[in-house]
Amino acid sequence: MRRDNLAVGSYYHVVIRGAGGLPFFHDEDDWWLGLKLLYYLNDESLVGSTWRRDLVINKCALFERPAHWPPRQPRIKILAFCLHDNHIHLLVKEIKGGGLTAFMRRFPNSLSNCHRMKYRRSGSIFQAAYKLRRIADDGDLQNVALYIMVKNGLERYPNGGLKGAMSDLESAWIWAKQDPFSSLPDYAGRRNSPVIERDLLRTILPEPKKFLLEAREYLKWRDEQKGLINDFLWE
Repeated sequence: MRRDNLAVGSYYHVVIRGAGGLPFFHDEDDWWLGLKLLYYLNDESLVGSTWRRDLVINKCALFERPAHWPPRQPRIKILAFCLHDNHIHLLVKEIKGGGLTAFMRRFPNSLSNCHRMKYRRSGSIFQAAYKLRRIADDGDLQNVALYIMVKNGLERYPNGGLKGAMSDLESAWIWAKQDPFSSLPDYAGRRNSPVIERDLLRTILPEPKKFLLEAREYLKWRDEQKGLINDFLWE
């Protein structure tokens, strides 16, 4: 999809992958940096490169903003996310012209720059271009949200990934509801991360007490498809 064809008010599934499929998160600090960048760089009022220094000088806690910063002005709404070591899934809403394009220019560049400084490597850590697809309707929105948070989220399950999770979903679900690098805890638990805004997902996803049942049905449906579904359907 041409980046200049993005429509205000529309929803998009965005995927960014590591160059050559290689990981770009190598330790716990890398993972937390990726999460912080999702929040701090989704802000039109944040200009320049001194914001990280401000956070250190002011001894800010996670997602805290220094008192002298101007009010936050999100470029996009992030409804759902899941971080993997070599790719990132986002479900977003374009809320102002050029917002998503600007965010997806700054986010990977900042992560690449931090990676180069830390590991003394050259070049981008990401593939040349991110991929995105416009969401067709509410059903598509729900499916993509479940794909990002349930399928991709449970792929991160340390005891056997998605296959291990499907064999013991209750245990995997307890783990997933505490995973800081996915938005699943915000919909299936009691977390209220400032990274996301629930927007329409607030009404089309089940309440937390019923989310496990929905996840089980979704995983059963995926298993029954036997590879017939296309998760991305890129235009």
